[in-house]
Amino acid sequence: MGTPDLHPLDWFVLGTTLLFIVLYGVYKTRKIDNGVEDYIKGGNDTKWWT
Repeated sequence: MGTPDLHPLDWFVLGTTLLFIVLYGVYKTRKIDNGVEDYIKGGNDTKWWT
């Protein structure tokens, strides 16, 4: 029993998906980092009841 070959369209979809995942990861890591204090304070966007 041999292994089936992938169609070129399958390779295109696989490559496009992997490229999107990598580009999204790069985009998310390039965002401005304001530090731990900003993370803990929630960007000074917390409500009075929290």
